[in-house]
Formats: sequence, structure tokens, C-alpha cells
Amino acid sequence: MSLRGEQWKTFSEKVLNHIEKYSIFQYGDRGKDLVSEWSSNTCKDSISKYVKRFNTNSRKNQEYLDLIKIAHYCCLAHDKMKKERKPTSFIKKFANFLRRLKNDSKK
Repeated sequence: MSLRGEQWKTFSEKVLNHIEKYSIFQYGDRGKDLVSEWSSNTCKDSISKYVKRFNTNSRKNQEYLDLIKIAHYCCLAHDKMKKERKPTSFIKKFANFLRRLKNDSKK
């Protein structure tokens, strides 16, 4: 594995630990938490909130924790974007397919 890959693996393990030991305990798991109702844009807004907070929080190690939260929200936004775009793309392609079939049948 590359050095960057090792770096990511170490960081992602810290994110996973935060999710399992804090986030799930505090807010619940997918489908049972408030974030399940959010859109990808709401997740992006949360990412922005934590980025804007850098260098302004007086709590010790808060910026480190904020990076962990940002990574978690990035993961959530990524998952939501896949779900938001995939059906729309599929529906549009299917609708175009049906239109072509209908037009071909008129010929």
C-alpha cells in the first residue's frame, strides 16, 4: 500500500471509531437519525459550518475533532448524492427510451 493509502487508512479508522463510539450512540444509526432525512446539500452545509469554525473554537483539540466530523459528513453527502442522482438519471433515460419506442411505433 502507498504511504498516502496508509495515511488514509489510519485517518479513516479514526473516523470509523468516532462514528461507532460517539455518533451512533449520540444520534442513532442510519434510518433512525436526523441525518437520514437530510439531503446532500444539508450535509454540505454542515461541512461548511465546521470548516468556517476553524481557528475560532477555544476548546482544546476541537479542530481535530472537526476534521473527523467533516470526513463523516463528506461520506454522508457522497452516499446521498449517489441516491439523489441515480434514480433521476435512470428515470430520464427510461423516459427517453419510452419516447423513442412510442415514436418508432408511429412510423
